[in-house]
Amino acid sequence: MEVRKIRPEECIHAKKIETIAFLSGTDFSRAAAEPERFMTNYELKRAVFNDEGKMCSCLTLFPYEFMLNGHRVKTGGIGGVASLPEERHKGHIRALLRFAMEEMHDTGMILSYLYPFSHTYYRKFGYELGYVKFSNTMPFTSLRCFTKNGRVRFFMPGEDASDIINIYNSFIADKNLAMVRSDEHWKRWLGSDPYRTGKYTFIWYDDGGNPKSYIIASSKPREYERADMEVNELVWLDRESLFGILGFLTNFIPKYDKLKVQTPVWMDFWNIIPEPYEVEKGLVTGGMARIIDVEKVLELIPPPEGKGSLTLKVSDSFLEWNNGTFRIEWDDGELEVSRENDEPDLECSIQALSQLSVGFTDIDDYALNDSVKVYGNLKSIKAVFRKKLLFLNDFF
Repeated sequence: MEVRKIRPEECIHAKKIETIAFLSGTDFSRAAAEPERFMTNYELKRAVFNDEGKMCSCLTLFPYEFMLNGHRVKTGGIGGVASLPEERHKGHIRALLRFAMEEMHDTGMILSYLYPFSHTYYRKFGYELGYVKFSNTMPFTSLRCFTKNGRVRFFMPGEDASDIINIYNSFIADKNLAMVRSDEHWKRWLGSDPYRTGKYTFIWYDDGGNPKSYIIASSKPREYERADMEVNELVWLDRESLFGILGFLTNFIPKYDKLKVQTPVWMDFWNIIPEPYEVEKGLVTGGMARIIDVEKVLELIPPPEGKGSLTLKVSDSFLEWNNGTFRIEWDDGELEVSRENDEPDLECSIQALSQLSVGFTDIDDYALNDSVKVYGNLKSIKAVFRKKLLFLNDFF
């Protein structure tokens, strides 16, 4: 078995494996005449080859930046994990993930993130549920509680997108797991022709002309020339701008029946719509997180007030460099992390620590979970591992 980065001419083999694994359809008939069309992003793909040189499995490793406690941190996004059916259950994905995580570690990536086909499967490799969202469906008439104010501009591809980008960057400054979007990412969000795709972008400005919120939404036609609106992204900087963009949506009441929007769990439509019965709400899983470098992640924890310390023992069955006991000390706004042999105050798996470190959970959430053991110093544990505002709306 060989695990390595693929060569440009091997990209078509990886795409064929993905096509089979994901039950999708791809036209490879022009591959011989135009091979370059099938080499896109070959440099991001890693693959397993058997002893005969046959490509058996592959994945894509995306070099991203995510927000973590106000810092931009290098993060490895994992996607396109695929195996040929006849090559499954041979340890290929385990070998691929190990190879990818070693590469992440060597290149300074301290987190990894993926969207699983099975949480149970990827939990074996140290990943754990990292984000959930509310799904909200409500009649458009529910929005009549919001008054129209400010000014709204319809955005067209090719126009200056700086207002949208600045709103987003301000919004994610204190949101863990939010992706720092590149120009390429913004092209995907804002580059489609709204008249062809039915995907529209509107920017809301306050009375002073300051851009404060935006919405990207798609029209989902129903019968009799009516439609539902499905929100792809809703971003706002304060209460006024959220209510302002929602008030603007009342202009669509004559044509739209329902509004469908996913929101972070800290933004609850039941708290802002007068009649909660009108809002159908559910929970949607939003991917899995994993720590690649425990020590570097712990160093980015916001220091609690005053002076204190906490000793943490971590167990990682897949990445041995994360195993050990870490002492976290803080004083007057400064925090230091070191490796020690002290008795721990807290012992946990890498899966649980991944949740605690990004702020998806706090220690109280593990009362019925044996992957976390508290031996003492509970006050410091609660001060260090607090729930945070999370936001992630990019898929890969």
